[in-house]
Order: sequence, then C-alpha cells, then structure tokens
Amino acid sequence: MAGMGLTAASLDHNCAGQASGGFCTAQCAAGYTITGFASILSCGSDGNFAYVSGALPTCTPITCLGNLPTDDSISHDCANKTVSETCTTSCAAGYSYAGGSSAQTWTCQTDGNFGGSLPTCSADTC
Repeated sequence: MAGMGLTAASLDHNCAGQASGGFCTAQCAAGYTITGFASILSCGSDGNFAYVSGALPTCTPITCLGNLPTDDSISHDCANKTVSETCTTSCAAGYSYAGGSSAQTWTCQTDGNFGGSLPTCSADTC
C-alpha cells in the first residue's frame, strides 16, 4: 500500500486487509478538501493494488478560521494555520497574565476550529 501513496496522512481508505479480488476506496481524510474524486482500487492476486478509477485524489489541508480570539486583551499568531499546526495565544500589549496564567498553545483541528484554552489577561495599570 505504501507504493500507492495510501500511507499519506491526508488520505483515508479501507484497503487494509483487503482480500485478492476485493475493492476499496481512498478519499481525503477529515480536515482535508478533495480535488477530483475518491479513488477505487482493486487488490490483485499478487497482493498489489491497481486503480480502477483515476488516481489518488489531491487532498489539501483546510485552514482553521473558526473560534479565533476576538478579545482585545489577546494576541495570537493563528492566521493561516492548517490541520495539526499549532499557534500561540498570549496577552496583548497593555495586558498582563493574571492568576498564574501563561501563553497557551492552540491546535488547528479537523473541523476547521482551533482547540485550546485562552490565557487570563488583565489590563495593565499605572
């Protein structure tokens, strides 16, 4: 299967353990958009797969846009992050960490949203 490119993280397939003469499909995994169509493969008597329809689809990671912090007290470097990439949320200029808080790491998830906690920030005083 490795020779067919089925080990790429961007692909999801049901080809593992397929019997000779059986068919399976390869499509984009969660968190990726597809260009083209899912592929159908057949398992040959030699144990190798052959394409029945086209080639493997081109899968592009989605960019996380959901639930970005909008509070003026938070700054982040989360723009243009794709699935599994991380970014940091921290207190913006003029704000300090409160209650033992610190910068937090967010991860771009397969649903297009970021997962993680926000730091607790309070406005600086004179």
